[in-house]
Amino acid sequence: MRARSTPTHRHAERERGSAPVELVILTPVLILFLLLYLGFGRITRAEQLVDDAAAQAARAATLNYVSPGQAAAAAQQAAAQALAQGGLACASDQVSVDTGNDRPGGSITVHLACNADLSQAVAAGLPGSVTLTATSTSPIDVYVPESLEFRISEGSALGSTHPGTDAT
Repeated sequence: MRARSTPTHRHAERERGSAPVELVILTPVLILFLLLYLGFGRITRAEQLVDDAAAQAARAATLNYVSPGQAAAAAQQAAAQALAQGGLACASDQVSVDTGNDRPGGSITVHLACNADLSQAVAAGLPGSVTLTATSTSPIDVYVPESLEFRISEGSALGSTHPGTDAT
């Protein structure tokens, strides 16, 4: 009498060798997902670097403010230095400085746009480029040195109160 094959035994014979086939099919898909995950992580890091560079540029513009031109130059230099230190090379970057509120207690706003090449910014070598933008505002100190000669609304220069002088 022949041993009867059970249904589970027949099912196991049909499934023999399917695990390597599944592994061959799924491995490239998993590697693709891993590379995309790493690529989007690098893009997020680049966005953080641009945000930080805009904040550093705005702070540099307020600390080195003597004229709108000097504030723009300080902002440009600070943004370029921050991006270089972070390892982000922009194909083109644009820094615009808004000094419309340049008075003690006012603020300076910096807009930064960086056109980053994705093949450089992302380890996965994604094609194309992306424009990353950031805006940051930094307050101007109320107590500024006399050399800046900001005027308050009453018309007297800030910082002009020295011992022995009359502040009007």
